Amino acid sequence: GSSLQHQLRLSSFSTPKVTLQTYSPMLCIFTILLGLTLQYYGSEALVAVLPPKVPPAKPIPFQLGSHVRPDGENLSVDSRSLWLNGRRWIPVSGEIHHARVPAAQWREELLKMKAGGLDTIGAYAFWIHYEEIEGRWNFAGRRNLRKFIQTAHDVGLKVLMRVGPWCHGEVRNGGHPDWLLRRAKDDGFALRSNNSKYLSFVAKLYEQLAKQLDGLWWNEGGPIYAMQVDNETPDWQYLLVLRDLATKSGMRPPVFTKTGWPAPSAGYPKNYPMLPFFGGYQDNFWNNNMHEDPSEANYFFGFGPFLKSGSKWTVPEGYPWLDIEIGGGMAVAYNHRPHMSSADMQSAQPNFLGYGVHELGYSMYHGGNHPKSPFGDDKDTG
Repeated sequence: GSSLQHQLRLSSFSTPKVTLQTYSPMLCIFTILLGLTLQYYGSEALVAVLPPKVPPAKPIPFQLGSHVRPDGENLSVDSRSLWLNGRRWIPVSGEIHHARVPAAQWREELLKMKAGGLDTIGAYAFWIHYEEIEGRWNFAGRRNLRKFIQTAHDVGLKVLMRVGPWCHGEVRNGGHPDWLLRRAKDDGFALRSNNSKYLSFVAKLYEQLAKQLDGLWWNEGGPIYAMQVDNETPDWQYLLVLRDLATKSGMRPPVFTKTGWPAPSAGYPKNYPMLPFFGGYQDNFWNNNMHEDPSEANYFFGFGPFLKSGSKWTVPEGYPWLDIEIGGGMAVAYNHRPHMSSADMQSAQPNFLGYGVHELGYSMYHGGNHPKSPFGDDKDTG
């Protein structure tokens, strides 16, 4: 309704005259009640307050991979949410990129994230950080993917792994090494496609990542409960090829995932074997409207199928509504500068849950800097 739109219109030039103190008591009460509800009743209690038009839960239209750990911990999914050991589970995840953080700080920073209320992290693996020179793989220091995921496991965090080959993530070339772009130009093949030459390089990447992640998959007692291939592409056939390459290399998560935006190209199967993840930003960026307060929206990347929003990005019927990219900040553009408030996220989180989102994934949750390039004079120290 109009009050919901007002709460979510915390963007652009006209920041409402509210302060952190305005929302803090409400947020504290909400957080305490949410924690008690989830602890004692599971997320069924949250589902009970959703609008009556929400369809009943049903099995997802594809089979999971191996989803029971050696200790018996069982992961499953239905059309409404993830399940953990027979109870509905709402993961609360934050994005952190290991190569952007000195290895000596990993444990402390992950513990801080856990103390902030997270039980899960999202983690990109940027190809350009591992093979900046063709054929010369580097997993040392802050690039040590295996040690990072093991550290996350040691402190009690689950992992949604995101392996590219293309990642975005504010990294050069979306994570493609520079040499790969030169190869594509010289040899005449398309990147992010089912071209056999391109896929031959991706296969080598996946083989290296599989070695790093061996023993860390859910069914091996590790923390990786899901894995995303590529990022933000409509080409669902290309994603299926990447899934097969990953599986062949030895990467076997219980479930593969994809970003739910942009809308998939024609022919998208109703039983597509990946969970789509969505997100949204509270502060506007993607427009060239020069009016003050140019938009009155919450910038979701997708809506649940039961919300007749008219959005071109919707959660497919039969799949849960899960988020991987809830942005608590926004970049400055040439033509407008968002006025952000500390109340933005506080108003958004309850509304996400109230709408029916069953995974909160914050991006970014932890910042950092890129590792030093082997082509530069300044070297990494850890």
